Amino acid sequence: MAAASDEGGSMLALIGLVLLIAIPLIIFIAALVSILSSSRYTVFGKVVWIVVTFTFPILGPIVWFIWGRNAESLVKS
Repeated sequence: MAAASDEGGSMLALIGLVLLIAIPLIIFIAALVSILSSSRYTVFGKVVWIVVTFTFPILGPIVWFIWGRNAESLVKS
């Protein structure tokens, strides 16, 4: 009976580990796609955001989605 309980705990730990890796990876990839498709930034601005995202792979995408994606365009029409 103890072996079945250990398998359940191991499976739960594996699922937790997969989620711990998968969720930040999905957010990171979504941020890169969002940066590349953004029309608010020039090529230089996109490169800066991509460097920030790669330098800070957890914090960079979060900052992009909170602040960078909706920032006012620096180019006057």
